[in-house]
Amino acid sequence: MSEVRNPSWLNAVQELRQIDLPIALSGGQLTIMVTDCLEGLISGGFYVVIAAAVMFLFTWAQYRETMLSGAPGPSLISPFDTQARPDLKSGMS
Repeated sequence: MSEVRNPSWLNAVQELRQIDLPIALSGGQLTIMVTDCLEGLISGGFYVVIAAAVMFLFTWAQYRETMLSGAPGPSLISPFDTQARPDLKSGMS
């Protein structure tokens, strides 16, 4: 027998759809819309808390030193030198 491997995010989406679909099909479209809105507001608050924590944990000098510590050619700062970075290739060039 062969093993089927699914990414964990796919399993999570399938589980959430199994909860949402019966509610939506039984006339609960408004319920789905309200709960999705609340979920977005709560997760947005968490994103703000995480961003604030990162801003308070590190100093601006540490950010600057990290961003400028790369090789002279490929830059994380200058938008004209980002094409030389292998991790920032957009595939459009």
